[in-house]
Amino acid sequence: MRIIKETKIEFMSQRKFGFILSGTLLIAGLLSLLINQGPKLSIDFKGGTLVSVQYDSNIEISDVKNSLKSFSIEGK
Repeated sequence: MRIIKETKIEFMSQRKFGFILSGTLLIAGLLSLLINQGPKLSIDFKGGTLVSVQYDSNIEISDVKNSLKSFSIEGK
């Protein structure tokens, strides 16, 4: 049982198009990396520490940021 009967696709005659398409996509990807200064790495690849804290009551983020300024901690 065939879904599409009598297919005759000449793949080798399309190789030039395939090479051009593949090369174009490869160059576009490399240019994208160069323009954007490489991939955006997360903390897993950059190194560093991620701190998660839970509070019993709601607090303002500005209070947390002001508290961390005294410890010279950079970041958000």
